Amino acid sequence: QSAWVLPALLMMRRRPRFVIYYMLESLDHQQASGGRYFIDLNRAAKPYLDLVIAPEPNRLAMDVKFAGWDGLTTVIALNVSNAAPSTSFVPSTERNGRILFAGTLGNATFTDILLDERLRDLPVDVAGPTDGDESRRIVERIGAHKGRLSYLGLLPSERLRQMIPHYAYSLVMIA
Repeated sequence: QSAWVLPALLMMRRRPRFVIYYMLESLDHQQASGGRYFIDLNRAAKPYLDLVIAPEPNRLAMDVKFAGWDGLTTVIALNVSNAAPSTSFVPSTERNGRILFAGTLGNATFTDILLDERLRDLPVDVAGPTDGDESRRIVERIGAHKGRLSYLGLLPSERLRQMIPHYAYSLVMIA
């Protein structure tokens, strides 16, 4: 959640034995919706937090630094739905073994992480708009990876729904 849940924690007479803060919204997003007050709430909560869970490692690293949460235990848990992406089911043995990365392309959705040397062996198909210089540069760099990364273009949502069951994993990033 976000800082909206923190006042209840901060007002408790006794600290709970273990507190997990699932921080779905980034501090930047929280600040946009609640102003400086939300940042102050996150900083004040540090002594009460045993574990912080967030859906993306780069964002969490920035948020930990910004909130002064050095030393807190953190975990990355992908933010995914348990709803079936389509009505068709493809057994894992019949999937293509690749990862689908779809949505807004750019640094704001961490598309550039796909170019990181540590991910050099991951086979990833990328789909989404190239509506600016940043996304076009990323797509050019994806093209240089010959096979490991491939750009599928801007696909209609119905086509994506049909494709998802054929992938080992899918990530949808929207900024």
